[in-house]
Amino acid sequence: MMISVCIYGSVARQRTDELSDRDVLILASSKEDAFQQFSDWQAAGWNASFFTYQHFARLVEFQSLFVQHIKLEGRIIRDDKGKLRQYLEQFTPASSYIEDLKDALLPLKWVNPRELCYWARLCVGDILFVATRNAGILHAAGLGRFIYDYAAVVEHLAQAFKFDSAQRAALLALRGIKVAYRARSTDIGLGTVLDDAVGALTTVQATVDRLECEAPKGFVANNYHALRRTELALVKATDPRELDRLPAGGHLFEVWRLICNPSDYPKLRDSGDLMQPIVVQPSTRPNAAFL
Repeated sequence: MMISVCIYGSVARQRTDELSDRDVLILASSKEDAFQQFSDWQAAGWNASFFTYQHFARLVEFQSLFVQHIKLEGRIIRDDKGKLRQYLEQFTPASSYIEDLKDALLPLKWVNPRELCYWARLCVGDILFVATRNAGILHAAGLGRFIYDYAAVVEHLAQAFKFDSAQRAALLALRGIKVAYRARSTDIGLGTVLDDAVGALTTVQATVDRLECEAPKGFVANNYHALRRTELALVKATDPRELDRLPAGGHLFEVWRLICNPSDYPKLRDSGDLMQPIVVQPSTRPNAAFL
């Protein structure tokens, strides 16, 4: 069994706080070996992403900024035969990520910051957090800057697009909303955060939509947006804590399992069989989401 393990993110940067994930990348020769390592790290409280070496090589080929993140900030703690280091040495970022940037902002076309359902509002906050993070990383990369710390990403966007103080504060607040949603917290007040965040990101989108795409080698279409739209439809109708308790097996269980494992999102282009239409019916029990 050949394995590579690399810690990245805020732990590797040594800039953690109470909202920080503990991120670790796992590579292995087979899916089975990678999943075993993933399970062990996840059980120890880490946010683990796992790939086969072959799949990671595709990320290198497509000039994914995730690879650049690992190259710049990763702390390798195991690397059998130096495989991960070889990939990182081969990697060069693309000169343009415009198509990826446009894709990152697509949720603005379908999210509603004024959802009536509490869980739907938190889900929108989570979706906007991901859009903000990815848009900032991609926009900065297009200028030759590679930043991955969320506060630094927000500051980059705020300066580039002249956000006001409320918009900057709203984008920063999305990180806490994301954590609260995934922890199923029931007492989070949102105020105007979602409206202000959408206003800020709409400014970015208006500028980006006017840009011409140049050889978007880094862009890889996947099912991410379909998955998040499905998630939003589900939490409008059913308390996500009920979905967390679904019995194993069945299409809905598999989709919800994928939804709840963001580290699997880079693999979504291979999950087309899961992304079949789901008819969302309201729960037959009182929905605690409407708080």
